[in-house]
Amino acid sequence: MPQLKVLIVDDEVEVAEVLTLRLQRKNMTVFNVADGLSCLTFLKENAVDVILLDVKMPNMNGFEVLGKVSALYPNIAVIMLSGLADPEVSTEALGMGVFSYELKPVDLESLCNKIEDAVKQKRLEN
Repeated sequence: MPQLKVLIVDDEVEVAEVLTLRLQRKNMTVFNVADGLSCLTFLKENAVDVILLDVKMPNMNGFEVLGKVSALYPNIAVIMLSGLADPEVSTEALGMGVFSYELKPVDLESLCNKIEDAVKQKRLEN
């Protein structure tokens, strides 16, 4: 599988930095933005395979971003990350088409496997 491109959308700088370092060690190309508007702007000019999307962010929450990404970029797999252990929120996310809903702090090995699985699934769908 070619080197995967991952976009992290999270307003928590520390979380994004830790994920970036760990995913880079797994030979993934990683980009970071801190909010939903920046995500949409980034995607206009850059192609990625997977978005790791936080639920709670200022200005535009993860669900609003997910709706726009799903409509505009259906080939991009989305994995939501959240500190909310709320079954209703995870059910809503899965119902909107995210590949997976992961609780922070995430297990890196599991996340890497899910990133690869999400990309494989998207490629099969397309």
